[in-house]
Amino acid sequence: MGSSAEPGRRQTFGFLLSRKVIAWSRETGSPPRVRIRVDGRSFELHKSPLILKCGYFKKLLLGGGCLEVCLPEDFPGGSETFERISLFVYGYLAPFDPSTVAAVRCAAEFLEMTENVATCNLLERSDLYLNQVVLQSWKSTLVVLHNCLSLLKFSEDLLIVTRCVESLAFMACMEVLDPEQRSDWPDAALRALAWGPWSSSSAVEGTAGETLWVKDLVALPFQLFKRIVGSLRRQGMEEKYVIPIVIIYANRWLVPEKTHDDDQASSILEGVVDLLVPVGAKANTVVPVRFFFSLLSRALRHGLGEDSRRRLESQIVSLLPSSQVGDLLLPDDREGPISSSREVEAMETIFSTYVTGRPSERDPVVADLWDCYVNQIAGDREMSPPRFMELVDVIPLQDRETHDNLYRALDAFLLSHPSISGEMKASVCKYLDCRKLTEEVCVRAVQNELMPLRLIFRALFAQQQNTHQVLRGQSEFSGNLVLSSGRLRPQDQRTAEKLEITRAEYQSTSFRIQTLESELYALRRNLQMKGESMAEDKMGWNCVGSFTWGASQRKQADQLLKMLRGLAVWRWGWGRSKRRDAAPADSSMSSRNDRLEIDW
Repeated sequence: MGSSAEPGRRQTFGFLLSRKVIAWSRETGSPPRVRIRVDGRSFELHKSPLILKCGYFKKLLLGGGCLEVCLPEDFPGGSETFERISLFVYGYLAPFDPSTVAAVRCAAEFLEMTENVATCNLLERSDLYLNQVVLQSWKSTLVVLHNCLSLLKFSEDLLIVTRCVESLAFMACMEVLDPEQRSDWPDAALRALAWGPWSSSSAVEGTAGETLWVKDLVALPFQLFKRIVGSLRRQGMEEKYVIPIVIIYANRWLVPEKTHDDDQASSILEGVVDLLVPVGAKANTVVPVRFFFSLLSRALRHGLGEDSRRRLESQIVSLLPSSQVGDLLLPDDREGPISSSREVEAMETIFSTYVTGRPSERDPVVADLWDCYVNQIAGDREMSPPRFMELVDVIPLQDRETHDNLYRALDAFLLSHPSISGEMKASVCKYLDCRKLTEEVCVRAVQNELMPLRLIFRALFAQQQNTHQVLRGQSEFSGNLVLSSGRLRPQDQRTAEKLEITRAEYQSTSFRIQTLESELYALRRNLQMKGESMAEDKMGWNCVGSFTWGASQRKQADQLLKMLRGLAVWRWGWGRSKRRDAAPADSSMSSRNDRLEIDW
């Protein structure tokens, strides 16, 4: 019954009680001499009906001069419940209802209204109503369970909460087994969470919109919800139904706008982790990895216990290959270096654990995922070069099938650190293998002025190799084309056009090599003329910026010059081989390529 009817009900019970007291006084000829104080109210009652029904009052009033009793402040249900009990003492049984039966049952226990005191006493009557009426109805059981929150001290001892929990779990299991009920909502809930952002409560909870019992369960306080989930598992409900319920509950209560109390949020979060990842349990593959990342983010924010965080990280490690870049954690606040934030350190721990746990396995998917993540944080101006190298070293170089994302991370780091020295720049870029770059990224690396000189030439050489392989393969293919009616087929025409584009790119690269070669020759002549006394003077070079040339730099220039000579020979060989047949061209190119020996 709604709250608007409660004042009228209280007035009715108060009026009935006063009439019962007056009627008893007329029948017995004795006025009420016992005063009962409870919850700020006083009740003037007769002694005999109290001791006939209540063992508690029988001990206090029988044979003694005590005529005033003060009930404790935590008396179940307060003065309203005692008013109902007083009516029962005078022979009027107020009808039970789900909103009051728990308090009446607890108060009857406190006042010792048992069968030993009087037959058909209030304790037995209230128990019968609970078992035969309330616990047979989902809605009534929920009402009683909510009311037990203010009676936990008594309702727990009397197993009222336990009986309600077990009854709700049993009815939920029956709902799942009902063939007429919608059975696809768990999969829909998991899909909504796997692909939707955290806190999309309308999307996640909407999947269970037709399943009212799920909505009722996730509305409960966590201490009750946790017990119901445990009972669901004990009664045999499959995990594919249990896990979505827990996920929907977390999605509802752990969103910051709904749970402002940090202590409450931490308690719920730790409880959700316990439900999803019990201690000692194996990896839970039912839960989307995105949800575990979301829980870990809140665990870091609320300072969750070490054990719970480790269990979350362990779950993420087991599901890491199925992760997306958007799942990985980035710091919410921008105070302090991003690279030393708790989120980045947690991601570093997860990926390191994954790699060390599979020393003999290579996983390029995880390696590429990590490089994408490093690329996202490489723009942090406060990140030191050693810290950047630590992050790159998390994944072994041999695990990377492609270095495209690693190049992007290097480019972002160099762009945000324009003042680092040439030696440090070379150290940072030592991880990049230009042979593992795609053609498009390799061209960008050649044209990137931020990259050190040695890396530019490595990229040039890799580009030359790629171009040679493409041209050779396409030349062999074009030599075997069969023309029909003097026209190429559409796919053959596209192949021929691609061949011309590749040749044009090759000619452009060859021209750049010629330019670099001539400038390097001029640089070498100037160095020889300057002598040792001018070794530390700064000299300009249009292609690579300004350098301080000493003995080591001169040695490097000689090595680069040798490399350019080799590239020039290669280019010259290719230019001549274009006018020969495909087979002689391959032989000439292979022989000249063998003459080029450079330590990359």
